[in-house]
Amino acid sequence: MNAVTAKQENEGETRLTVPGMGERLRSARMACNLDMAKLAARIHLTADVVDALEHDDYSEMPARVFVRGYVRNYARAVNLPVGSVLAQFNRQWPEEDYQGLLDKSPRLEADPHLRRRWPGVVIWLVVVGLMLMWWQGYLDRYFTRWQEGPETTPVAASSGQSSDRVADAPVAETVEAESPAFAASPPAAETVSETKPESEPEPTGVSSEVVVRFLGDSWVDIRDSRREYKLIGIMKRGTERRLGGTPPYTVVLGNARAVELRVDGEPYDLARHIQRNVARFTLEP
Repeated sequence: MNAVTAKQENEGETRLTVPGMGERLRSARMACNLDMAKLAARIHLTADVVDALEHDDYSEMPARVFVRGYVRNYARAVNLPVGSVLAQFNRQWPEEDYQGLLDKSPRLEADPHLRRRWPGVVIWLVVVGLMLMWWQGYLDRYFTRWQEGPETTPVAASSGQSSDRVADAPVAETVEAESPAFAASPPAAETVSETKPESEPEPTGVSSEVVVRFLGDSWVDIRDSRREYKLIGIMKRGTERRLGGTPPYTVVLGNARAVELRVDGEPYDLARHIQRNVARFTLEP
């Protein structure tokens, strides 16, 4: 930049003065048609730091080594000769006068930018995904331990079954109140594991059709006597399943009041097995 002639009344002398480094930077920025915010974003500084550089104000700046880097980047952004600008900076802030610690980290951060928020969003999504995976695993372990409990009471779907047989069977264990699967709404995603036998079992004389219809979201764990057929997971509202495999079936139904069970087209009374909206029983169609 050319020297500016300034007339000063000092003992009758006229002096030539050179603009300070800050004024020189500001003039170059305006010549490039850059406002302060746009330049700050380009060199990754805050507008306050840019303003301080243009006013030669280093009182709130970090260590000298960092400020010198700010000045270098500023000069490059506005097409000033970097060597000349740094020489002027060294005259204004000599290195021997610097008393701070050179290893002090800068405290001023660049203006926030949308791209800088993406890492936080990704981390948040990963945490949520891990929580959902943990919750699903917890439900699986819970119902597995539940399934390994005492034998449930065999219940005949047909009225022709002997009442003595039901009376002699062991009593089904009481479902605890703190069942986590239905204290709140079920997870949004449907996770269902349905395993069917590779080949149809040999005919046993009478084959009953058992159909389960879900009027609302429900957790289900149904297994046949040979462990060849399994229906395990969260069934969504409106889903209907016809049971395969070989009866009797071991049945656990969460949100049982929203489940409809039919044997050979006839409705099956689930109410007698429901405790705290969970039904657990053995079905012999």
